[in-house]
Amino acid sequence: MVIQTTYKTIEEIVGTNPLRIPQDTDVLSVGLKLLSSHMLGAPVVDSRDNYVGFISESDLIKALQGRKDLSRLKAGEIMNEKLELISETTSIDEAIRHMQEKHLHNLPVVRNGRLLTTITRHDLLRILMDVGLGIEQ
Repeated sequence: MVIQTTYKTIEEIVGTNPLRIPQDTDVLSVGLKLLSSHMLGAPVVDSRDNYVGFISESDLIKALQGRKDLSRLKAGEIMNEKLELISETTSIDEAIRHMQEKHLHNLPVVRNGRLLTTITRHDLLRILMDVGLGIEQ
């Protein structure tokens, strides 16, 4: 079965990862946000909403294994600074390829450095299967 979608670019889909973490947020708060939202990670932004990195459950686990006090650490201290991101005009095929090649669960979408949204593999699967957001309700 060949799956085709009517969506061509990222700007046509709705991202379901609503999180954005200010870089000065304590990591304990980040962990609680990730747990309560069931998200695997979130983009980290500066005071002007510019994307500066990504923080994931793995980053928190590593900090805990290192016996770090999460309430004293800031998101900007443990986030991944490797900027894996796309623009709103990125094609769906290119976003999928990028996620698969880099083994990513989330892709921040930026315009001129500012975070617009975050697309998840879940979002891409949903549009490829042509299933609306209502399936999550």
